[in-house]
Amino acid sequence: MKTGEPGVIRREVRHGMGMFIAASVILLTSVASGDIHQYLARDFFKDAPLGCISAEESITQLEKDLIIQSKFALSDEPLSPFSVISVAPHRLRLRDVDIHVYVEYPRGGWIVSVTSILGNHDQNHNTVFYFVNESGEIEGEIRAELLGIGQVFRNDLLDEADHFPEGQNCQVPLNIMECGSLIAVPWTWMNPEWSNRKIVNRVIYVWTGSLFDRVSVRISDGEVSP
Repeated sequence: MKTGEPGVIRREVRHGMGMFIAASVILLTSVASGDIHQYLARDFFKDAPLGCISAEESITQLEKDLIIQSKFALSDEPLSPFSVISVAPHRLRLRDVDIHVYVEYPRGGWIVSVTSILGNHDQNHNTVFYFVNESGEIEGEIRAELLGIGQVFRNDLLDEADHFPEGQNCQVPLNIMECGSLIAVPWTWMNPEWSNRKIVNRVIYVWTGSLFDRVSVRISDGEVSP
């Protein structure tokens, strides 16, 4: 597949999380060094319309202005959904919003993900992607499938013996990770459908510089499933 061509790259990894972590470290190292980082997560926060930064409700202009005026100072008591938790060139984490910048997009410019994190246990992640051109202008949303992100289903995480019947093989939501990858995490808590089933695979979408690469990672014995 040519660089930048929409699609999904599928790759099976049979050596636990080691290879995935190593790949993530390499990507993050390249992101954090040199002149590659001309557009920051903080830049997106400053420039984005209020509706792009939302949890249960969108951020207000006053809340946004206070964060910018504080120079993104970390919050001692993160009471607001928009309290600043951590700041890095490629990432801005608010209590209920996670912003990531992905570099080396073939069209020039950047891809930015904005994830609203909701639920009592932060289990509901809703991610929207935006394209920012080389001039730093937010051109608008870009569909996840154009970035290589496809659907993940329950049976993708299970051995064949534990597969759900066709009518119960539901789509699994994708949660944002600290490194900016997306991981399929079903909500199994107190759900009897999962009581006798063991998750044996992780499905992760990793940014490669042009698309997200779908990686299936076999969970090692003794390793805690997501």
